[in-house]
Amino acid sequence: MEKRFSMLFTYLLLFISFISTSWSQESFVMDGWKYIPQNEALFDQVEELRKTNKPYRAIKVSYYAYKSRTQNSLEKMEAKLFLAQNLWDVGLKAIAIEYYKEIIKESPGSFMALQSLLELNKNLAFVPYYQKEIQNLLNRGAFAEVPNGVDSMIQYFVALDNFEKGEYKWAFESLKKINSQGYWGENIELIKGIEFVKNGELKKAEDVFSQLIDRESVHPAIKQKSILQRARVYFELKQYDKSEQEYLRYESHGRDTGRVLYERALSSFYQKKYAFALGLLESLKSENFKTSFTPEHVILEMMIYRELCHYPTVKKIASEYEQRYKFLIGYFKSGYDLSKSQVIKKIIFQNSKFKESADLVNELRVERKDLRGKHTDLDLGIIEILDRELENYQKRYVSIIDKEIQPYLKSTAEYFMEKSEEIRLLEYVSGLDEFRIKNIFERREYKSENLEREKNYSTLYWPVKKEYWWEEFRNYQVLLVDRCNGATFKKEGAK
Repeated sequence: MEKRFSMLFTYLLLFISFISTSWSQESFVMDGWKYIPQNEALFDQVEELRKTNKPYRAIKVSYYAYKSRTQNSLEKMEAKLFLAQNLWDVGLKAIAIEYYKEIIKESPGSFMALQSLLELNKNLAFVPYYQKEIQNLLNRGAFAEVPNGVDSMIQYFVALDNFEKGEYKWAFESLKKINSQGYWGENIELIKGIEFVKNGELKKAEDVFSQLIDRESVHPAIKQKSILQRARVYFELKQYDKSEQEYLRYESHGRDTGRVLYERALSSFYQKKYAFALGLLESLKSENFKTSFTPEHVILEMMIYRELCHYPTVKKIASEYEQRYKFLIGYFKSGYDLSKSQVIKKIIFQNSKFKESADLVNELRVERKDLRGKHTDLDLGIIEILDRELENYQKRYVSIIDKEIQPYLKSTAEYFMEKSEEIRLLEYVSGLDEFRIKNIFERREYKSENLEREKNYSTLYWPVKKEYWWEEFRNYQVLLVDRCNGATFKKEGAK
């Protein structure tokens, strides 16, 4: 995502002071706008069910009204709106967003479409992987009138679209209209800080992120993103203790969780907290983090064991890697169809440009699973229909992503091959180190401690912080002897 905004904020930094709370010339903001229902009886019934905390009953009522043949087209669309609202309430967020999008596409100026805009404005911060989709949607047509509150969201996406098209004049006109104290204005500040990082202006970036974190009214999603970015700034400034504290404050999810664990392991390596770093790297082998894998995890683990003179362990790690990926490496060399490699795709999806799209597909997949696991109060017929719709959405996005990643397959495969060569080189150099130590000790037998891995990492799972084993996970360490010094190496765990 950062790359997409690079050119945008080269210019934005010059104009950031002009941001205000006015509105575009193309649309009129309606103060005090209120939704007027098409079917008052249905509206009252659904609202009563929502107030009495009966969302599944509300879903059932809305769904059958949506499918009813006696309803006119506007009433059907309204029932679909109610259905989306209640699906969101029970946690089926992706399909709710899809319904809101469809309502806006079908009738941009209707009351249902305007209410859908309000729902998107309220909820998009919690489903950031949909923001590119909404940008495409909102720039397909103009809204003559919009409710007060959604103007900043629309101007934000209009500005992004104009920047991408090179229409800088119109983009800056939109930026002037964004409320700097709301989520969309705060998002601009966040990206401004990221631009400072790209330009090497770390102190300025730290100031931006700190201001967002310390602001009492800042949106929770912006605060969390700012915490993560400040952790990375502290890392670059070699303030590792501060960086670790920020990482611990960050409520990671999805692919971010694995990435954050690796960054913490790298920070611990630079501080020579090897036991803690190895514990994090071992945790990354859990099935739950398979989407976060890169060869860099293997390289860092080998570097730590080499640092402690555990040369046979270094060789074992390299051998396990070679055994696991030798066929894949051979396929790459023989002109293998890279689009079929899940390993390459997972590495690509860690790129910020594609991470949100991958998270979107994953959310659709999770909701399909949850339909039959968590939402058993729904009628089976409704579950089956929602499942088919989610499957169709999922297939559509997978097809789109497959086309978008085509230009990146070759370079990612080359990256994988390069890192694999680094692993072989590190194994070779470690072998030379071991040979040199044996000569130094002359005839004394040199033996590295044999570290057995008894756990089956395919069964490890760290789903949420509330579960009891989360605290164990945070303090997970690998304790070993420093063979270089011949003394037990004790390390500190997570605080």
